[in-house]
Amino acid sequence: MKEPRIKFYTGVGSRETPKSILKIMYRLACKLEADGWTVRTGDADGADAAFRQVEKCQVFTADHAENRGMKLAAKFHPAWNRCSPYARRLHGRNAYQVLGKSLNCKSSMVICWTPDAATTHKERSIDTGGTGTSISIASFYNIPVFNLANADHLNRVLAFLDDRVNKKSDLYQITAPHFCAGIELRNPGQNRCALILRYMRTWTLRTIQQYVLSKEWKIEPV
Repeated sequence: MKEPRIKFYTGVGSRETPKSILKIMYRLACKLEADGWTVRTGDADGADAAFRQVEKCQVFTADHAENRGMKLAAKFHPAWNRCSPYARRLHGRNAYQVLGKSLNCKSSMVICWTPDAATTHKERSIDTGGTGTSISIASFYNIPVFNLANADHLNRVLAFLDDRVNKKSDLYQITAPHFCAGIELRNPGQNRCALILRYMRTWTLRTIQQYVLSKEWKIEPV
């Protein structure tokens, strides 16, 4: 009987990834793990740390970077000659995060967060930071990149995480430091809300989720 093929994805991003996005990354990592996926990531704080919390995880550090990985990273770095030996190893390890330890097993997708919402080598900027190397390599190998700083990509992830998103009517509880209130989601414009949430009467579930996460509140189905 044939062994099932392991499904890999790359989970990386800025050390400055917002807390609300880190929570989404962790939830996404848990759901993907339950679906049989293994994440490839690094040992940095921020996005890497969020993805590292699951068991099916391959962590690549600067110590893993060999000449092949650094040569590949050098092709996409705008100022490789100005990088210190350690910085080169840091960029080199990104190649393994995208292509695996033998550099011959592509991740199916890259999930990340960068301040500029870059998803291709052409969109890469100084604000992309070190994650830009992973994005450039993924772009070269035609691997899709989902950057959660991109509103459309974030909405798609939120929809994927919410098993109840397609129901016509749902009751949710929103908990904040200063209140706890309910909202019944119907068609947009017809939501039934507690008075303190009346401004959400016309909002979709995804808009509410984004807002709640940005405030670091909690939303859960009742």
